[in-house]
Amino acid sequence: MFIFEFLLEFLEFLWLYTWTVFWEFVYLISRNRPKKEIKNAHILITGAGQGIGKMLASNLANSGNTLHLVDINSETNEENIKDFAAKDCTVYTYSCDVSKLDSIIEMNEKVMGNCPKIDYLFNNAGIIIGKLFPETSIKEMDLTMNVNIMGVMHITKIFLDGIIENGGHLIFTGSVAGQIGAPFMTDYCTAKHAVTGFSRTLLYDLEHMGIKHVKITTVFPHFTDTGLVRGATVKLPLLFPLLDPVWVADQIVAATREERNEVILPRATNYVILLMYLMPCEVFRRFCKWLGNDLMKTFRQTRSHEIN
Repeated sequence: MFIFEFLLEFLEFLWLYTWTVFWEFVYLISRNRPKKEIKNAHILITGAGQGIGKMLASNLANSGNTLHLVDINSETNEENIKDFAAKDCTVYTYSCDVSKLDSIIEMNEKVMGNCPKIDYLFNNAGIIIGKLFPETSIKEMDLTMNVNIMGVMHITKIFLDGIIENGGHLIFTGSVAGQIGAPFMTDYCTAKHAVTGFSRTLLYDLEHMGIKHVKITTVFPHFTDTGLVRGATVKLPLLFPLLDPVWVADQIVAATREERNEVILPRATNYVILLMYLMPCEVFRRFCKWLGNDLMKTFRQTRSHEIN
């Protein structure tokens, strides 16, 4: 009996693998994946005051959507109301420090007062300290972890019951730093690796529970030209340039509409990650240094972070 069940599961896996690879090949050749419409939806975006979050809001400020924009900087976040006033959308803004659970709970209560449910939750907020680990204080390290991973987990946890009840889509802004390490970024890379593990494992949990109406998408962009990495120096810009935040936001929305589980930007980065598993560790570190993974050595911190 056990052997029969094992063979049946193996055949199901083989069929799924063949079918999925076939359609991935078709999509690669045709460059045309099925896409869902994002309209008349309630969309929550963290880190919406600037950078990728601002571009996500701009991309989705249409089709009757209601945007719930969250940021610790009230001034920049309020500007979104003016910027999107002429568009076909409704905008609410919320001041929230995602590193603090009390602030997240307060934000959740305000959001639920303005809408019956959240259809799309973009976990995008993040910070970077940009120091070598021996020079990073414990308070700075804790702040990075609290914003970049604990904030993500807390927000997801608080909104998840409603999303499971009504259906919805969770989107995580990861990073290539969540796949490969780099100097000056030990705390940041650690947090982004945790985001990778969290989003993947949450998908396993939902599948184990038989929940198919909640989708998860995680996007891993290379370093993006925002204030987050101001002053970083790219060694090989033709291969791995600082990405345009507008393009990155467009790719995140496209991946959401296509309901893809994971997307790495740009595509060439996939091959670097593959080499990580094929090369000896010492050789791969030298290879990454040759590619210029020490780009944060010229980083200039331009954002103030409250450290309690």
